[in-house]
Amino acid sequence: MPLGLGAQMGKGGIVKSIPSHVTDNLKMLHRYNTGSVVPVSDGAAYFDGTDDVISLGSKTNVAGGALTMSAWVYLIQDQLAPVLSFGDALLRFQDADDLRAWADVSEDSVGTGAGGITSVLNKWTHIAFTHNAGTGKIYVNGAEEASGSQEVLSSDSRASYIGNYSGGYFEGYISNVGYWTRALTQAEIKSIMWKQYADLSTTE
Repeated sequence: MPLGLGAQMGKGGIVKSIPSHVTDNLKMLHRYNTGSVVPVSDGAAYFDGTDDVISLGSKTNVAGGALTMSAWVYLIQDQLAPVLSFGDALLRFQDADDLRAWADVSEDSVGTGAGGITSVLNKWTHIAFTHNAGTGKIYVNGAEEASGSQEVLSSDSRASYIGNYSGGYFEGYISNVGYWTRALTQAEIKSIMWKQYADLSTTE
């Protein structure tokens, strides 16, 4: 299911409610202007890289099941930057040109890595991680950048976050965070890149 971030519109606009799990006075921004890439979005959340985090509460993946996690990101600092942890799965940047994903962080398993990608620093980039039948794939702007063997998902219930994992924090903007309990195809990932939250569903 998509995980919606609320948004505050500009002057004279409608103020939408933001989720109760937003913490540390996160700044909700209206549509971003990215030049050559203009994602369709209800808004973006700014993370200061120090202690800003959106808590999703305790989440559990389907044991041995499949998943997709995706988001639009705008990374400001070239550093370790967690984007999304959901149950036992994790998607984060090691640095601005190295994106990694794990399907079983509890076992310290080797993650699928997309190292040497074009740096995502100071520009909007769409990222996605799919996992199915022990294979993980990473997509950047709709292109498959890495594929590798992964541990199967566990059913461990874990504290889950946007912008944080194990003491590391994201600095920049994150928007249109989505999670599905199946592995989306590359064509589907290219499709969801340009959709608003209202258009996303578990049948995408």
